[in-house]
Amino acid sequence: MLTRFRSRLTYANVVSTLCLFILLGGVAVAVDIVPLAKKANFAKKAGKVDGLSASKKPKKNRLLALDKQKRFPASVLPGGLTGPTGPAGPAGATGPKGATGPAGTALGYAEVDSDAFLDASRSSNVAQANVYQPAAQPGVYCFKDLPFNAAGMVANSSNVFEPVFLSTAVVGPDVTAHPCAVGEARVIATHDDGTRVNAGFFAVFQ
Repeated sequence: MLTRFRSRLTYANVVSTLCLFILLGGVAVAVDIVPLAKKANFAKKAGKVDGLSASKKPKKNRLLALDKQKRFPASVLPGGLTGPTGPAGPAGATGPKGATGPAGTALGYAEVDSDAFLDASRSSNVAQANVYQPAAQPGVYCFKDLPFNAAGMVANSSNVFEPVFLSTAVVGPDVTAHPCAVGEARVIATHDDGTRVNAGFFAVFQ
């Protein structure tokens, strides 16, 4: 009998028997742990659940309690891929009208072309009758009978593609041999070499 049993005792038989024992033992252990793990799902705070540790934060050798939806906390899951950009939202409502700014300090202003014609749509408190060009005086523009007393004025060339230098002044009684009369404001346009030339400009009186 013993001889017959020894003849059937092979390495394969021993390994198969050992695996069957381990398998049955593992299932028994799993049956004991599963109910405890289910209880750990509902652990609200770190502590013991039937002898097993449960925590809301990942810790070594401790169970991790699931949230109310029975999911792992987002802090322990890898972040997903960035989704596509969403469509633009609708335009917002127009904001309220801003407050009116303070009044300017200019007494008047005028847009004048190279032939001394005034653009009324771009002028204020200055009329065509106030502007003239003295005879045989190219590049000289005078302003007379203005409805205000200007202490000074500034002017900018209307043609940005033609380099013109503009000098401005209000003629005083001490000025002699001047193309404009005393008390009048004047603009003189010249090239960089000093040669006078007719040119359009925008003048502001102060």
